[in-house]
Amino acid sequence: MHNIFVTNLGYIIGIIMVMLSIPLLVWDIPRNSWYGVRIPKAYVSNKNWKIINTYGAKVLIFWGFICIITVLFLNLFVKDFEYVFYFYQSVSFIFLIIAIVQILLFARKV
Repeated sequence: MHNIFVTNLGYIIGIIMVMLSIPLLVWDIPRNSWYGVRIPKAYVSNKNWKIINTYGAKVLIFWGFICIITVLFLNLFVKDFEYVFYFYQSVSFIFLIIAIVQILLFARKV
């Protein structure tokens, strides 16, 4: 069964990662409790907030594009859509986890 949502799930997740990160990279978002990389180290100072959020935005944009490219590649070669939904979820989740770990490791150095 070919479901349009299933085949587009990876694209949707990748696009969301990129779109939510662009404002952090382009604008100077002040410290807040609802948007940005909200880890304790980022709240130490405005400088930390800006550095960590700028880096976090770059990492999330990179992995968002990797997610989109991976799904594009998979859609070209995968013809059996029975378990694709779970595979796309897994791949997208793994890319998000990698991005979060990269941000946390970077924040330790700041």
